[in-house]
Amino acid sequence: MGRIDLAGVSAMAAVLLAQPAAAGETPLYQPSPAWIHPVSLPATLASDSAFAPLYDWQVRIADGRVWSYFDITVKMTNAETIASNSTLALPWLPDKGDLIVHEVAIIRNGATIDLLKDGKRFDVLRREQQLEQRQITGLLTATMEPEGLQIGDTLHVRASVTTLDKALGDRAQWQAPLIALPAKTSGATMALSFPSKRPPHWQIVGATPQTTTVTRDGFTTVSVALPTPKKPEMPGDAPLRFRQPAFIEASDFASWREVSKVMSPLFATEGTIEKDGALAAEIETIRKASADPLTQAALALRSVQDKIRYVAVQMNGGNYVPQAPERTWSIRYGDCKAKTLLLLAMLRALQIDAEPVLASATMDDLVPQHLPSAGAFDHVFVRARIGGRSVWLDGTDTGTRLPDLGDTPTMRQVLPLRADGAELEAIQRTAPARPTVDITLDIDESTSTDLPSLTQINAVFRGGAATLMNTAREQLAEKEHEQFLATMLQRLLGEGQFADLAAKPDPDLGTVAVSGKAVFTTPWTTEDHLRKRQVARLTGDQEFSPDRARTSWANIPVTTGTPDRMHYKARIRLPEDGRGLTVEGARHLDTEVAGRHLQRSLSLEGAVLTLDETMTMAGTEVAPSAVAGERDRAAAVNAQAPRLIAPLDTRRRWQLTEAATRASSQITGINAIYERAIATAEADDTLPWSNRANYRKGIGDRKGAIADLSHVIATHPSVDEYLVRADLYDTIGDYASAEKDADAARAIDPSSLPAIGRLAYYAAKQGKVDSALALLDEKIALGGQTRFDYQLSRAQILGEFGDPAAAIGQYDALITQKPGKPSLLNGRCWTKALRQVQINTALKDCTSAIELSDDTSEILDSRAVVWLRLGKFTEALADIDAALVQSPGLAQSRYIRSLILRHLDRGAEADSEREQALRILPMVEKEYRRYAL
Repeated sequence: MGRIDLAGVSAMAAVLLAQPAAAGETPLYQPSPAWIHPVSLPATLASDSAFAPLYDWQVRIADGRVWSYFDITVKMTNAETIASNSTLALPWLPDKGDLIVHEVAIIRNGATIDLLKDGKRFDVLRREQQLEQRQITGLLTATMEPEGLQIGDTLHVRASVTTLDKALGDRAQWQAPLIALPAKTSGATMALSFPSKRPPHWQIVGATPQTTTVTRDGFTTVSVALPTPKKPEMPGDAPLRFRQPAFIEASDFASWREVSKVMSPLFATEGTIEKDGALAAEIETIRKASADPLTQAALALRSVQDKIRYVAVQMNGGNYVPQAPERTWSIRYGDCKAKTLLLLAMLRALQIDAEPVLASATMDDLVPQHLPSAGAFDHVFVRARIGGRSVWLDGTDTGTRLPDLGDTPTMRQVLPLRADGAELEAIQRTAPARPTVDITLDIDESTSTDLPSLTQINAVFRGGAATLMNTAREQLAEKEHEQFLATMLQRLLGEGQFADLAAKPDPDLGTVAVSGKAVFTTPWTTEDHLRKRQVARLTGDQEFSPDRARTSWANIPVTTGTPDRMHYKARIRLPEDGRGLTVEGARHLDTEVAGRHLQRSLSLEGAVLTLDETMTMAGTEVAPSAVAGERDRAAAVNAQAPRLIAPLDTRRRWQLTEAATRASSQITGINAIYERAIATAEADDTLPWSNRANYRKGIGDRKGAIADLSHVIATHPSVDEYLVRADLYDTIGDYASAEKDADAARAIDPSSLPAIGRLAYYAAKQGKVDSALALLDEKIALGGQTRFDYQLSRAQILGEFGDPAAAIGQYDALITQKPGKPSLLNGRCWTKALRQVQINTALKDCTSAIELSDDTSEILDSRAVVWLRLGKFTEALADIDAALVQSPGLAQSRYIRSLILRHLDRGAEADSEREQALRILPMVEKEYRRYAL
């Protein structure tokens, strides 16, 4: 049991779950026993698949021994099939039984080539292949390379594995999966035989195949027709008992009580502790530390968890027989059996009532469906009775401390091991007392809703996550360890730029505290022209949408995971000291939703919002009749999740003055994190540079963004990076550099439409209109799907820099191809307004485009310029205001608004709009002056 990997030998050996005895470490070479009835090979094997073997399993259970015979035949249909069979591997447990090879042959053109002829034998590998998973299995593997395999050959292998486990006395147990459709085979057979006068219990679960029973020579043989029918599809959130794959099993145990009785002596503790030994001294230290039995149990469990490494020992009879407590304490490692026996010995020495219990970490609610057998379990731990209640103590867990002793295990079924036997017991699971993850965030969003969130992180981990972090801290170098912590935090908080990450274990609490800083993309979004922010994290997005629409699924409950508890607290420094901010939704919550208990409290005091959330899960199931109601409850909770809503005039990034930027704690902190990330980055790691470039671009620091992108491009040039830098050069008026970058992007991907389009545009900006048009004409002449896009680019360049009449003609032709396309109507309207041609018809184009479009901000901007040209300033202001409500960060619209306001003698407002427009796009005024705007 050490997480009792009882399983056995291999799928080829019928996935043995039998646990046997005495045998050898060298494969035997013998004919198959007389009770085997060899399957005749068909004239042809299926060749429509690269792997469609012929299978035959025959299993005999007698006198506590399981003999599993297998016959596998594979057709070499192609090179891949030969490659996958280039090495035969037959595993077995030598302390449980023998590997007996009967035949290895190649059948070619009707002739049989015996690969065991002339003394050819398997090699035996003794390498422990699962040491990284802390498992010592004792498994041996016999390997052979079938020499000379050719396409068209048939490989034929027959062998047996015997198993006998002395720990089970004269009882045998066995389980094997059943091949089910749509698995491809050339044929499959399975037979289970046993003494007719002493039959084991046997059953098939998860399928109803045809079976045939024959009695001969004192043995009964049950043959199973394979493959079984395809299993009905099941929802992934159905309990495991509904998703059980088909299997057959047999057991000599008559009841769970008998299993309990047989296994109980293995965990006897009398006389296992040396009177004056080191283990006795440890027990005496615990006794002196406290007279309280619960505290003593916690200290004993801590000793077993912290001082004994977990290693699954499954060799030398170790599947069921635990090593002695004194040895475990001496060598300082053991599996679940060893840890359980050690803990039992310590607790009983402390006069604490305790007993071992078997459980299954993998089969969960499937255990009652199985026949009684030790093979139904893969784990063992301790139940103590203290103060009239059960206290569950698992030596293989980590970080369990006194506050956790009321927690229940994740398993739902246990079998107590007692001298007089016991029945299966169901455990009513509850959520753990302490959070497995406890996160506190201090978030600075004080400057603007457009800026990234500056976050101070403090997270406390317990249990498996804490163990993983302690292991990483011991084994990884400093840089790799920080990357590991960043990955862990990203899974919880999302992608970000992390810095100064550190982990600090607290052995007394059994926890690991992780601290650090991070920058996350702003959570503020625009909705209904207002800036809004989701606040809740654990209680704000309850996903519960199980599919039970199919009639066959209507009565299947929904699993809700294993017991867990998480706590999240955030303090958010709000923009502009919280001016005008309101909270939409429910500030407080205390409810049950789909097996989760959700608690939330939110307070808004001045410049700080404080959120405190807890989510606890007891691992219950949602009954079919309750699914609809729970879905509605989840939707209601989501609808009432609190959101911050900023006023319409909340400060945006383009409104930040240099003085405000210098005084911003948010910006200062963000810059420090990026500088730290860059300073500690590996030479070829350009991600921190890319992240800072995006940030600098967002806050209008174009020269800084260009410098960062230049570093990235020098190391990892790409089309995207070149084009982003080209756009930045364009915004500061360096059109030559922009053109050069676009050309470099085109060199990487000569077919890149964005690279070619921008190359032409930047050339036109420098007066090279003819060469820009020639480049586009070359692509247009090629035709294909991109022809229209290049024609549109040509019309735009003509409209802004070339012959406006020719541009309008180009738009006319495109509109004929795609009538009613708003972007084409807007392009024609914009050309007329910008170049002051056919201005009387421009209004109709823009209005038609607005009527056909869902996103009208750019079209309203175009029509505002038309009104401006026509001297209709009030109408122009109405349109440009409507455009800015939709896209407040559009520099061109803000600049146009400044011109309109100046015509309306609103000079102060005009100056403010012009200043904001130039912050967003420094070249906007220079470029618009070209058109007498």
